[in-house]
Amino acid sequence: MKSEEDRFQNAAAYRPFARIAVRGVAEYCLHFCAALTRHFDGDIDIGLLFVTLLRRADLDGTGIGTMAPTSISALSRSTKRPFETMRRLCNRLVAMGLVERCEAGPFVPDHVVTQPMVVALRAACHDYMIKMIEDFVTLDYPLPVVRGTGVSRATIERAAIDTLMHAFEFGVPPHPTLNWQRPFLYVSLMTGNARRYTFDHGLAHRYADIYSPPPDALRTPIGASVLARAVAIPYSTVRNNLEAMVVDGILERTPKGYLISMAWMQRPELAAAGAAVAAQLDRALRGLAYGGFPMDAPATAYWRGRPPLIAFD
Repeated sequence: MKSEEDRFQNAAAYRPFARIAVRGVAEYCLHFCAALTRHFDGDIDIGLLFVTLLRRADLDGTGIGTMAPTSISALSRSTKRPFETMRRLCNRLVAMGLVERCEAGPFVPDHVVTQPMVVALRAACHDYMIKMIEDFVTLDYPLPVVRGTGVSRATIERAAIDTLMHAFEFGVPPHPTLNWQRPFLYVSLMTGNARRYTFDHGLAHRYADIYSPPPDALRTPIGASVLARAVAIPYSTVRNNLEAMVVDGILERTPKGYLISMAWMQRPELAAAGAAVAAQLDRALRGLAYGGFPMDAPATAYWRGRPPLIAFD
């Protein structure tokens, strides 16, 4: 019979520092998605679709990096969401004046890119990415060598959006109704559970990969009401999703709140998904470094300054 270590290796699940990377990405996803839910009245689905379309827009006004409009069918395939869901969400974005249609499909027009609300979302997207990199510097996470000079703000935004959407595609359990709500709550709960060792240098490295899962005594249970306040989603919606994940064996309910099941997280396919998220993060960081991002001084790259940390209280 193969050892647990052999099973992990065969599942391509091991990657050095992967759990440090995953916790950093989860913090990023929590904070930017909470910004989206606050702007879109608790609706993470319409927020993430808008971000997906925004990634293709002319973010810096130069036309560099701008992509052609994409069809709803292509959006459905790329996000793995039903066509009718994508069509309905696009219609809502059009009604809100954030998206327009052309023959090729929906797109975010130039005048929307500079609207105050959209600029605020872009700044959150950008600055939480910078915060994540700054935290990695503090934790001595291995970062790539800088090759160029003067990376653009739009390049950072696109790298941030790619990191976010990749995490939702590969790093979380699928939702049977094919929306982004449950994955967002899963990532947010994981972030809260791990907060005690995410930013602690010694503990972060002690629990840096799949072979060193943290003990339950170090993990912080999070109640439904606390999580609802953190993510700006109604309590009833949060609690119903958490209870459904308990039934599915993804979460455990404790007297003090919910924990992601460590047995679930240590499953080879989940460990492999974490390694995939870490690999995508490293690719994004290499792309930024090659473009000249100041990996040795990330704080110099903030748009509006280091953003606040969401508290679970």
